[in-house]
Amino acid sequence: MSTPHFDHTTTGDEVVSQFKERVRGLTVLITGVTHTGIGGSTAVTLARGGAKCLILASRSEARAAETIDAVKKANPATSIVFVQLDLADIESIRAAATSIINNSSVQSIDVVINNAGVSLGGETPCLTKDGFEETWQVCHVGHWLLTSLLMPKLLAAASVKGEARVINLSSAGHHFWDGSFDEPTPFTGVAAYGRAKAANVVFSKGLAVKYGAQGIKSYSVNPGWVTTQIMSSWNAEDFASGMKAAAEAGLALRPAPKNLEQGCSTTLVAALDPAIPAPNGAYLDDCQVQTPNTKVEDVTKIDELWDATEKAVGQKFV
Repeated sequence: MSTPHFDHTTTGDEVVSQFKERVRGLTVLITGVTHTGIGGSTAVTLARGGAKCLILASRSEARAAETIDAVKKANPATSIVFVQLDLADIESIRAAATSIINNSSVQSIDVVINNAGVSLGGETPCLTKDGFEETWQVCHVGHWLLTSLLMPKLLAAASVKGEARVINLSSAGHHFWDGSFDEPTPFTGVAAYGRAKAANVVFSKGLAVKYGAQGIKSYSVNPGWVTTQIMSSWNAEDFASGMKAAAEAGLALRPAPKNLEQGCSTTLVAALDPAIPAPNGAYLDDCQVQTPNTKVEDVTKIDELWDATEKAVGQKFV
């Protein structure tokens, strides 16, 4: 690792400072960029570091407005491409990808950061207009499809620079996964979140296996316990269920939540560090390579996830 001293307290600015030569000139796409979340902090930090272009994808420009303003203030030289993207709507995902592919100012994409997410509480699945459980579609299916549709831009970057990266934001919640990509039965929001976050880890491993030879590197990351709104719909029963699942998985409680500046640091290490001491497809936590749930290490899960997702969206990956 280029940064053995990075840990729970490291900020995004510290990461960008360490890899400042790698930030300059980058074109990076980030999903979920509200200013109160990790994606917004990631965008502003990259701008401060001198990123060339930030493609900011959000459900509406109003939701991204404060982040866009902050990026402009951080670095007026960083160009901004806003893309409307609703990951709970397959039609919106396809339209967003088409707009990026057809944008002549975006010749290639160096890094895709699949940051957006949702975690819904309760014991009844909430379905999207496409008929998928919402946590599953927003956290996995939508990002899988978006990444597939953007592969020409990623491969274009890899052909010139030798690599392009896809960073998938997972969570310690992937340890809650029971090993099946089927909808949890009985359904709970905690189990649904565990399934989706496990899929993020397996997705990165699959990209590494299937596209590593073409220069695609992919890492999954746990940003940690960060003060965001992702679990705002959880009630007391959901939190109790989550705490029970964490205890059963043997997860230690963090001493304190991270702020947004600390919350984006592991994402940025995965996106920027040229010397991650692990195979392509690794999982990072607190800015270091860590061992994920043994269930996601099962290589047969890669094709299982690929087949299920291709069937769901009605197309092959690329």
